Amino acid sequence: QDKWDAAGATQACIRVIARRSGGADARLGALKLLATLLHGSSNRARDTMAAFLTEHREICSGFFQTCAAVLDSVAALLKDYQRNIRLARQRATAIERLGQDSPAVFEDDTVDQDDDDSNGSMNIEEVIGRQGDAMVLLRVLQLMCSGDKAEVLQDLVAVQPQSAVNFDLVSRLLDLFSRAQPLLWDSAHFNNDATLLLFDLQMVETISEMCRGPHERNQRLVFASNFLSSANRVFSTLAYVSEDARPGGSVGHDLNIDETVDLRLNDVICWFKEAVASCVLSFCDLVSDAEVPRKIIRAFEVENLVAHIAAEGARLGFQATKRVEWGAQGFA
Repeated sequence: QDKWDAAGATQACIRVIARRSGGADARLGALKLLATLLHGSSNRARDTMAAFLTEHREICSGFFQTCAAVLDSVAALLKDYQRNIRLARQRATAIERLGQDSPAVFEDDTVDQDDDDSNGSMNIEEVIGRQGDAMVLLRVLQLMCSGDKAEVLQDLVAVQPQSAVNFDLVSRLLDLFSRAQPLLWDSAHFNNDATLLLFDLQMVETISEMCRGPHERNQRLVFASNFLSSANRVFSTLAYVSEDARPGGSVGHDLNIDETVDLRLNDVICWFKEAVASCVLSFCDLVSDAEVPRKIIRAFEVENLVAHIAAEGARLGFQATKRVEWGAQGFA
């Protein structure tokens, strides 16, 4: 990694992304190579990136403009995907009620449903799938903000003071998470697709690194957004379910993510919840302002968390010895 960075690979990747030269394939290749250079314990590529973006105004502006455009494309794509999810829910409900796939139940007079669903799934996979532009970009942003000397890049992902136009990637990610969260359960439950769930997991891990330190300005952006409310809803809407609870089939099915991995829906839900909990907990690291944990407590419905813990404990075979309730004075 250090040898490739010394040879100019890091700067070359940034130039390709900033200037959008070579088309989408070149941009994706540059993002993948940049993620490889940033991965690991060496800070050399990260230091090179921070210095290069700080010293070159046009390159910095172009780089973050490209990043913002990719994230904005996901927001636009989710609007169409939301409609596909609605159709998938109708189809699953039809199968459950009628015992067969009846097109009349979810027929749209203006759109061919099979074509619409397949095109939406293809676009989603190309953009936010494991090898999609947006997924790789999130990984790059996460690695940019990790390590011992990430403060400069943590600043730049929100504010580029040397650029004529500012591209706030932190606020874009927070808004994108709030848009995607309501679609998560239906996407996996009715559409047999964990792509959006895995993309949201990567979003949460990226947001966590952007705020690590703590980075107070980026944390303020989090608290000014709907992120904590969306995180709270994750624990009330993404419940683990039994095989009999899934309309139209078994929830224990293999999710089509990687042919070499036997991955199930509950596995992904578990990973996602752990990432959300870890992200929220990271906001309390080295906190000097007591208002931070108060904001977190106010945003979460603690009764739901207590019920969630009790339900999963019972699933694992544990039995509560007494009833635990949350009141004005805390747990009782």
